[in-house]
Amino acid sequence: MSLFRVMSNSVILALGILVAGSLAGIILPEKGVKTFNNLDGYAAKYLDKKQVLKINEELIAFYDLSFFMNARNSLILTKDRIIHHYNKKFHALNLYDIEEVYFLPKKKHEHNTLIIKDKKGSFMSLALYSKHQLFYKFLEDAIQKAKIGDEQIVS
Repeated sequence: MSLFRVMSNSVILALGILVAGSLAGIILPEKGVKTFNNLDGYAAKYLDKKQVLKINEELIAFYDLSFFMNARNSLILTKDRIIHHYNKKFHALNLYDIEEVYFLPKKKHEHNTLIIKDKKGSFMSLALYSKHQLFYKFLEDAIQKAKIGDEQIVS
């Protein structure tokens, strides 16, 4: 195979990747954290179809971690729980039971890993990508509000 042909194939491949990436940016919803008032249609359908939320459960934030924005790997934060959906399974922690929330030390070229532990020993280890700081802020605020509400009920 000639050098010219190898270089031509490489250029065509690079252009194909560039075009596909550009189209994905146009076709797919914007990545990041969504609140109830700016939730994408696919996310609302997903929450309804999978019956993720309990009756009268208030959604605070939805964070789709999946590459194709199809909710197959997502975090759902409500007033009472954090729910992780991955590989067709759900794992939820009650916010008032959460004792510890922290990021693992990040090494070069790694994603941000958030660890959430509760009183019962359950935990979540979550790889977060773009705009994770916003989700973390929503999570911290929700945990604090849940614990204040729990203390008021006990008093």
